[in-house]
Amino acid sequence: MIELPPATRTFYLVRHGQTDWNVQFRWQGHTDIPLNEIGREQARLLAGALRDIPFDRAVSSDSIRAVETIKIALGDRPIEVETDPNLREFNAGAFEGLTWDEIRAQYPDAVTRMNSDWFGFVFPGGESRGQMAERAAAAVQRLLDDGRGSHILIGAHGMSVRGILHHHFPQVVAHPMDLQWIENTSVTIFRQVGTYLEMVQLADAAHLQAAAD
Repeated sequence: MIELPPATRTFYLVRHGQTDWNVQFRWQGHTDIPLNEIGREQARLLAGALRDIPFDRAVSSDSIRAVETIKIALGDRPIEVETDPNLREFNAGAFEGLTWDEIRAQYPDAVTRMNSDWFGFVFPGGESRGQMAERAAAAVQRLLDDGRGSHILIGAHGMSVRGILHHHFPQVVAHPMDLQWIENTSVTIFRQVGTYLEMVQLADAAHLQAAAD
């Protein structure tokens, strides 16, 4: 019997579009903030950039800003968006809704501890970024393991994208914050061939720049 080569599956990991809280530099976390009009336009530009991709599956964080981004990006493809809360942003607890200046003023000791322990610090009333990274990476691992879909669109968040890439591509992202900025609607592409993962594109948002030019 001829042994066939393993099938290739391609994953497109997307950060959600802009929200009003992004513009105001407010921490969002699990707070369910919708896209603003710029965010929707970013998602439409993303849809144009992905128009030739034969997506057959879409999975998103259940946060409205991620789901809406993925629905717009899919265009008129008749694909139901699956949701997984494990792809959510980290739960920042009491920090949510606050700006950096407000957080520093109200929680100076917590900020010191947060900055000295990126993975382990538990946000007051929330979770740690390490816990977030583990659950988000595990959500992607389940997609890798279940074998369903050949071109899969994934909707996530700035920090959950960082955690996923740090876990699955430590040779590229040694620490989550090595990716200092992940643009809204940026796309990371990676391929799965058998048990091997290959990075194709890292947090690219050329579709936004092309529209600005």
